[in-house]
Amino acid sequence: MRNLILPLLFFLFLSFNMNAQQETMLYGTSRIPQSFKLNPAMMPSTKLNIGIPATNMFFEVGKSKFRTQGIVTRSGDGYDVDVDALVDGFEDRNQVFMNFSSEILHGGFKLGNNYFQFNISERIGIKADFPKELAILFREVYEERYINQNLAVNNIRFSGYHTREFGFGYSRKINDKLNVGARLKLLYGVSNFYAESTDLYVDTQLRDEQDEVGGNITYQFRSSGYENYNEGNIENILYANGNWGAGFDLGAEYKFTDRISASASILDLGSSIRFRNDNHSYEQTNINVSLQPMDLVAFYFQNDSLSVEEQVQKFADSLQSEVDPVENEDAYTYSIPTRLFISGTFDITKKHSVTLINQNIFSEQQNISYVKAVYRGQIKNFFTGIVGYDFYNPYTKWTNLGLGFSINGGPFQFYLMTEDFVSVLIRPDDQIQPNLRIGMNLTFGKNDDE
Repeated sequence: MRNLILPLLFFLFLSFNMNAQQETMLYGTSRIPQSFKLNPAMMPSTKLNIGIPATNMFFEVGKSKFRTQGIVTRSGDGYDVDVDALVDGFEDRNQVFMNFSSEILHGGFKLGNNYFQFNISERIGIKADFPKELAILFREVYEERYINQNLAVNNIRFSGYHTREFGFGYSRKINDKLNVGARLKLLYGVSNFYAESTDLYVDTQLRDEQDEVGGNITYQFRSSGYENYNEGNIENILYANGNWGAGFDLGAEYKFTDRISASASILDLGSSIRFRNDNHSYEQTNINVSLQPMDLVAFYFQNDSLSVEEQVQKFADSLQSEVDPVENEDAYTYSIPTRLFISGTFDITKKHSVTLINQNIFSEQQNISYVKAVYRGQIKNFFTGIVGYDFYNPYTKWTNLGLGFSINGGPFQFYLMTEDFVSVLIRPDDQIQPNLRIGMNLTFGKNDDE
């Protein structure tokens, strides 16, 4: 019985609400044209900018504080799981997430006191949010520490998205002190899935390996567009599925003196996508289920055990015998979290500056705030160095150091930025949110006020 675990746990731990990207290093870095997308009032430092197609990318992963090292150790010919360390390492709520974005096209140009910009970008992300009770259930079954009562595993959430953005931006210099700008974003929903609330109540009293775990499950699950990948429906993936939405970005920048300035922007104001087609929705409340346990450790580590597919099929058969979901194709709306940036900048010299940036992310589940200080220094005409440090970040601690640079050789520009890379090396079991931004542009013509 020691090696038994509910297959549902296995399922949920592999399931990785859209998580807004943490991009404060880029904000206000006018030598990199993509910074315009974080505040449409802040014009790039060059007059004509062309992103080299598909080279500008952003990748971010993150997790809340839970232990990942030393949970599974080798013991003789097999493996042991330290379930006490597993349980003790979790918080009341736990998260894992990944975000990826890539610019297919990017362009912008200055005309008089005006700047015009456009972009086509892909965004992909996955996220899971689960309670500590999930690990407790693992321990109760794995080590036969049965609590002789129902264990509530409440509000399990997981989601994923694939969207495409068609952005059109405009900025205007009102006078020597004030710039304003806005962006309209047409949003195309390629695919989406999410479970808003999944609750599991389990009786952990098992008597032998053939026994079943009884319980109740409540769930609400929605998805859209995933069959297009399997069927190779290129038209629906590119433009034809009818799942569209829109949103706005607004920004302003004000110079108090030659050295002191402030700026603010609000991104994804009202941004949402209405998924109308290729939808699959399931919802049931308090359904009785009997789940067949399975030997997860054995099939993961031993060659003579059942395959993953056979184990999961065994679980699916036992679950389907009790649950008869009713499917509908109702349309639903998927909202994108709104972000608010507020910053103040002090120019030490014309080529060196320090900026304090506050980013706030507003979503249905929670509001998150970040405070970062960023130094930018133009060491040579062709090289700009960037250093960032988090004064406050709910996902990371004092080790969240950011480094970046941009190199210009004639019109060609290469840039790279990364944050929280130190945390991954020295404290992987803590809260971490490393990210990497990399890209190449062609930039022409320096602005007169640069």
